[in-house]
Amino acid sequence: MKRVTSWILKNPTRIALLLGLILGAVHASLLGGMLLRRSHIRDLRFQVDSLEANLTELRQIEDATLAALQQELEATQARAAELEASFPEIGQPMVLFEPAFDKARQRGVHLRRVERIAEELEDTEVGKLHFVTYAVEGEADLQSCLALMGDLEALGLQTLQVDRARLEASGLICSFDVVAAGLDLAATP
Repeated sequence: MKRVTSWILKNPTRIALLLGLILGAVHASLLGGMLLRRSHIRDLRFQVDSLEANLTELRQIEDATLAALQQELEATQARAAELEASFPEIGQPMVLFEPAFDKARQRGVHLRRVERIAEELEDTEVGKLHFVTYAVEGEADLQSCLALMGDLEALGLQTLQVDRARLEASGLICSFDVVAAGLDLAATP
């Protein structure tokens, strides 16, 4: 080692050359590190851009899904409100039966008896439905009784139904059950 050092120190050009080599190696090392960092920065920027694009796409999908779910919820709520509105409230059977009595009068059927004979609660998609069955007995000819039963079914749409009809043509007596359906508001949340 002493020989190499003495050989270098004899000529100042050699010292400058050695310092240039050392500085060149340090510079090359620093330049390589800088290029490597730039490459990593480019990769990170690409990954960040890719992640931002994915996040934007995910937000768009989320917004579209949320909008679709809100529309579905609104449609379901509208359908539920429509179904609820189609049933009369319990405790107001006269809303249904006043027109029924008018129809009986128009058809010439003399009502002899209207009696509540059964009640039933049933769970459905829109809540609990309350069914009340009334026994109806009237006096009239066969045509009038049949016409009244048809009128009652048409009058009630889906909330009133004629069931178990019995006609006695000889005594001009017709009897049948009328089933009224309504939402049980006390049991429906």
